[in-house]
Amino acid sequence: MTKTYSVDRLLTEHRSMAREIKNLDSDMQQLVYENYNKFIAATDTIRAMKTNVDGMESDMEHLKTNMDTVADKSSAVNQKLLKRRQQVEELNRVQNLLTRLQAVFDLPGRMQAALEEDALGAAVGFYSEALPLLRKYGHRGAFRGIAAEADAAARQVSAALKRRLAERKDDTEQAVLLLRKLGEADDTLQAKYLQGRSERMTRILQEAAAVAAVMAAVSQQPGGAAVGGSSSSSAAAVPAGVESPEAWGFAANGTPPSLPRFVKALDERLINTMQETVMNVNGIFLQGDQSAARRKPLLAMAKDIIGEYFKLIRRTVGDSAMSAVATAACLHLAGGDKDFSATSPSLDFPDNWGTDTVMAAMSAVITDIGLLHSQLPELSLRDWAAAATEQAVRGHIAAAFGALQERMSSGVRMVTSQLASQDGDQAPVQPLSPAYGYLSEVIQRGIAALLKGLRVYEQHGRLLASFQDQLSDAVQGQLQALFQSLVSSFLAAAKIKDASATSSSSSSESSRQPSGAEPSTNSGDASGSSAADDPPKTGVAADPASLPFKGPCTRISACQVIGLVLLLAKLAMFMEDAVVPAVMEALAGSFQGRSGFRASDEPPPFVGGEVARRLGTAANLLLGSYVDLHGRSLSLLLQRSVGSTNWLHAQPPRAPRPVCDLLLERLGRCEAELSRLVDASGRGAGPAGAPQHQRVGSSSEVLLESAAVERGMAKLFRGKVQPFGASGLRFTQSALLAAVAIVGLKSLVEFIRLQTLGKAGLQQLQLDMYYMRPRLLRLLGGPDAEAVGQLLDEVVAAAAERSTDPTMLETATLEKALLALSRQ
Repeated sequence: MTKTYSVDRLLTEHRSMAREIKNLDSDMQQLVYENYNKFIAATDTIRAMKTNVDGMESDMEHLKTNMDTVADKSSAVNQKLLKRRQQVEELNRVQNLLTRLQAVFDLPGRMQAALEEDALGAAVGFYSEALPLLRKYGHRGAFRGIAAEADAAARQVSAALKRRLAERKDDTEQAVLLLRKLGEADDTLQAKYLQGRSERMTRILQEAAAVAAVMAAVSQQPGGAAVGGSSSSSAAAVPAGVESPEAWGFAANGTPPSLPRFVKALDERLINTMQETVMNVNGIFLQGDQSAARRKPLLAMAKDIIGEYFKLIRRTVGDSAMSAVATAACLHLAGGDKDFSATSPSLDFPDNWGTDTVMAAMSAVITDIGLLHSQLPELSLRDWAAAATEQAVRGHIAAAFGALQERMSSGVRMVTSQLASQDGDQAPVQPLSPAYGYLSEVIQRGIAALLKGLRVYEQHGRLLASFQDQLSDAVQGQLQALFQSLVSSFLAAAKIKDASATSSSSSSESSRQPSGAEPSTNSGDASGSSAADDPPKTGVAADPASLPFKGPCTRISACQVIGLVLLLAKLAMFMEDAVVPAVMEALAGSFQGRSGFRASDEPPPFVGGEVARRLGTAANLLLGSYVDLHGRSLSLLLQRSVGSTNWLHAQPPRAPRPVCDLLLERLGRCEAELSRLVDASGRGAGPAGAPQHQRVGSSSEVLLESAAVERGMAKLFRGKVQPFGASGLRFTQSALLAAVAIVGLKSLVEFIRLQTLGKAGLQQLQLDMYYMRPRLLRLLGGPDAEAVGQLLDEVVAAAAERSTDPTMLETATLEKALLALSRQ
């Protein structure tokens, strides 16, 4: 340091070290001051100890002398009391023997008293203490009667313990131990225990079934409680035999519980009881022996109970799902929409179709059954729960589409009911336009709301892990079935046979079958499926509401059916143009199905092109039926007119016959009908802005071929004359009206060709056609009027061919006759 540091640096280090030394001295002095008193106290204590130890030796000698004296005196006392002590011990032994004998003689009474006070443990204790003596001397003398009475009391105690074993859960182990003391075999005890527990859980299921029946009855009432919750207006009487209704979720006014609350209450009773039973059997009876033979009675009982549990769950979830989708489809409001208002509350479909509540219930089932799975692995209960969840989801989806179909059917029934309420041929056309707007809104809004409601299933991917791939196929399959059912219903309402319905339905159904699953053969009651012997099999629910529309539409007159047919045709076009593309767009974002896992030869469940083709075919068939119905009416009118006229000996014509005005009146009525649903230029604009275009189809799907004369007069009189060629029908007022007129005029041509006309008859028919020509052309307008004009000429030409004197009237004569008619 002296070599490297400078003088200033060394001085600085010196001053620093001096300060540290001074500080250490101060700390040392402070420590001495603080511990001085302790040093003084320690010194005083050591001095006092030394003084006390010096006098202790003399005290110990004195104590030893006293102890020796006590020992000598105690020995003397023992010698004096030895003989008396032996006498007391002998007397005590005799007293104990007499006490035991008295206890044996009092045993029946004591056991009976304990039995009356329900002190079964004390009664068993009395009997077990006396049992060795009874076994040794019970066959001798007075002990014989005592043994018989004690055995009878023991049998009563055993019966009481067996009842307690079945009915009470808090002291099961104690009851088994007491029965073992009474000599009961373990196999008998286990059978009795399982029988009692099975009866108890069966009573729980019966009580739950009564609660579920009340829930179903309330949900079927108008405005009843939906699946997701309860309503104060849905109060119902608590069923008899239900203990603690509040524990089941009943409100104070009797309102039944919601589905999740019901499942939770059921699982708290049944699943907890089953878990407790399994633990007691394992701990008390099996005691580590988990062999299949020893567990067989337990597994058989659990299988039966769990099977009944799943039947009840499927039935209750199915009933609640039906109530939820009926509420979501606004079926309770649809009956009041007789004016078909576009602002009706029934058109505001909610997004909640009960999906969350169904999944909440099944989630509770999966969780609670999973707790049992580890205790009963042989039953594969998780597979049962997964299969029940799949059935519940499939049933809910089918019920939702069925409710939507029923909503559509109810709207069509309201239309037919209003048409049927009119008399004769004066059925009004006023309901058709608002009815079309109403029904198209039902279809479009209903499907959109339903798909949005079912999309909630995609949020429960964990619970539906084994069903995720089939979920999208199930939704798409039900969509396909819905459109096919609507097409079949439309055609059935118009009494049109649909030859492709059967094949399409069967192929669609087969495409919706999940691989490896068996189709359900019983769609009526969920409780009828899945016996308790095996886990429930998965399957495809039945197509919702696949029957034709029922109700007034099958009982209205032919004239009233015509407006309905036109309405259904336009609805089919609207679905083809607007609904199917919207559905395909919605499916592109969700419910995409198993496209990556589907075989190359397996068709997808929903084929938008096929659905659109079938809707287009149905629309064309309905349009053909509409034209055919109107044409039949005109044909019948003209047939009667031709048949009632003496064409060979007719009077010279003075004015057109009245049938001309009747025919024009019928066509005017048809025009008024068309004006309600069909734009003058083409399709009417629907509420969804459906694109407008002309409808041109093939002759095999769209058009009815024109009837030639060579087909025979028999077909003519049966009304089989068809007006269309291969060019097709356009959905315009003029095209449809012209088609109707063509049917009537073609039939008139055929009727005339069956007659023989004189000169006056020919001229009368010429005047009739001349009278109708400008009126028909003005009524029809456009290019379609040309074909009608040609048919008018064809009528006159056919009459000239069949006339004995084909002399025609001059145009001036015809004009003069019509002028005279106008002046009258």
